[in-house]
Amino acid sequence: MKIFQNKYNEIDEIENEYNEILYDDYERNEIYYVNEVFDSENENEDKDRLIFKSKKLPIKFWEDNEKEEFYNQVKQNITKSNDNDEIIDITIASTNFTFYDQLTSNEKSLYDIILKASTKEVPKVNIKVLVKGVTNLEKYIADITISAEKLFTVLVYEHPELWWIGNYQISIYETDDINNYTITFILLPEGSIFYEYTKDKISQLNSEIKNIKNEIIYQIDYLKLKYPYSIIKYIHDYLIIKIEYVLDEERKHLRTLYGALVENKCVCEGYAEAFQYLVQQYGINCLIARSSTHEWNFIELNDKWYVIDVTFDDPLKNGQTVPSGSGSNIKSDYFLIGTEHSFKTTKYSDEIDHILTYSAYSNQEMVYYPNIEKNDYIPSNLELQELNLIDYSNITNGI
Repeated sequence: MKIFQNKYNEIDEIENEYNEILYDDYERNEIYYVNEVFDSENENEDKDRLIFKSKKLPIKFWEDNEKEEFYNQVKQNITKSNDNDEIIDITIASTNFTFYDQLTSNEKSLYDIILKASTKEVPKVNIKVLVKGVTNLEKYIADITISAEKLFTVLVYEHPELWWIGNYQISIYETDDINNYTITFILLPEGSIFYEYTKDKISQLNSEIKNIKNEIIYQIDYLKLKYPYSIIKYIHDYLIIKIEYVLDEERKHLRTLYGALVENKCVCEGYAEAFQYLVQQYGINCLIARSSTHEWNFIELNDKWYVIDVTFDDPLKNGQTVPSGSGSNIKSDYFLIGTEHSFKTTKYSDEIDHILTYSAYSNQEMVYYPNIEKNDYIPSNLELQELNLIDYSNITNGI
């Protein structure tokens, strides 16, 4: 048996139950089934059985020099593409679009296990899976390395409430049974910004987020907003009024949902993930869009996809950050626009900050986005009339 990266001495404490899944190697055209969760007390796993270990850090937590290098690569690619006079984003048909549907059956099985464990009231941070039917270990390790990056990209792009998941680590162990291996997914590996958080701490912060969410839902209900258009506009404006854009790397939640909704201090990731989280409460399909330097949203309205960038609609005023509670700088320049939307000096599709990447972790193509409309969304008269119901005084007064 070939041994991979068996040089780690530390073994994190793992929870006592794990999941069992059978690996489907498409090249052998064999189909397997997912089995039930069972107790792993008798598993004799230790560091001597560790055969592979890999860790990933999301782009949003990269160091500035790494982001700058990535940014320069994107610029070079744009320069090359300009020879053809256009920049082409990789997209697929937008009908019933989800990132999840881009996963293979193996990836969906692992994703479902991780999502179920992570969304418990007290989430699990170490998830163990028994994989059966692996006859080519080297190929499986190559497959799982790619699949992990893909499924975690989908997880963090579709579930902003899992704000504490970013970094992840996979560890593969041999077992007593031939062709069977255990994989441990560690969701708060050493080096994670939230490494010292306990599960109870995460649960506590989640409760604070939910409290704010419920207050916002109450206000939307109180205003009797019914159309998705006006609900989206209220949430867009709420975030601009409440959030103070603060680039302070000492803040743990600078780039999370918690930083946006509870602390009201964040950068683009906080805006985008808070916006996604809130509109999802109304069944509105909304995605995270990511470039080498920026994060924003794509949102589906009346079966078509548009751009929303709440961060760019919360500009400086007279060169100064606008404090929380002020709506004096609300813009709608990036509210439900299309890719051909023109600004004074450029158009949306030419802005380097909006050139898509296709993984949350690298420059690899892991996922694709829906087709975005070229033209801006045009609201109906009824949608525009409902905007008159919106009263921002409750936001500026401190909900």
